[in-house]
Amino acid sequence: MQPLKNVIIAVGSLVIHASVWAGSVVTNVPGTATPYLAGLPDGTQSSVGIHAPDIAPFQSPVEVAGIGFSPGAALFFSATGLVGHCPSPCALSPPEGGNQVTDHLAGAENGISDIFAPFDALLGVFLGPNAPNLFSSPPPLYFSTLASRDYLSITPLLQQVFFIGDGRTSTGALQLVVVPEGATRLFLCTMDAFGWANNQGYFSVAVTLTNAPDATLLQIDTYPGIIVWGPIGSTQQVEFATSLLQTTWTPLTNIVLSQSPYFVVDPTPARNSSRFYRAITAP
Repeated sequence: MQPLKNVIIAVGSLVIHASVWAGSVVTNVPGTATPYLAGLPDGTQSSVGIHAPDIAPFQSPVEVAGIGFSPGAALFFSATGLVGHCPSPCALSPPEGGNQVTDHLAGAENGISDIFAPFDALLGVFLGPNAPNLFSSPPPLYFSTLASRDYLSITPLLQQVFFIGDGRTSTGALQLVVVPEGATRLFLCTMDAFGWANNQGYFSVAVTLTNAPDATLLQIDTYPGIIVWGPIGSTQQVEFATSLLQTTWTPLTNIVLSQSPYFVVDPTPARNSSRFYRAITAP
């Protein structure tokens, strides 16, 4: 069995987004922004009894201004930057957070839920028009695994802290956050266990609102294409490796050549990693 000649090309697909855009804003979120002071007056404290407390407005989260929220509308995010949950010098993490997962050691506080998520991750919390400490807190959400952080859409409750990260799944798909009933405000913040006051860095976050969350969101991306030549009617196993030094190759697909050349698309986005391809003629 001999490998046939393979040519790798990049293929881009242009598609149209069908929903109605209602606005987009960009804001900076410092690492010192805790969710547990969202919507609360100056002088309010959080993480009480665990550490020197965080105090509004110094550790308050950032309210997203400039776009109006309506229940059932959807948001998507794009975030960059680095944040660290300890004093300088400190290891910094991107919006997806670091490798270690934590929760708020004080649990739910000031009417705002607990959450389980990676240190330093970008978070959000929706509020209504009233102070959250007038109400009981909702249950926590769990973002302890990559699978839980890879949601395609999520509808958090009022006062329920949720994970945003960089706004995309691990494969690059856009993530939608649906505005809950009663929400009039959105606050952005970061993940820590306690003591946000000594945190470092900031995230730059673009927030875009669409009034049609049930519309299918489509996007442009780039995928590797493989052109295979061979005898018509032959069966070819297309395989890939991430390095030419590998001794084993991973099967991608089996095809029967109805024509030559024959075009095959790898469904893995090209930006995720380097890949090499070969085709093996089945006996």
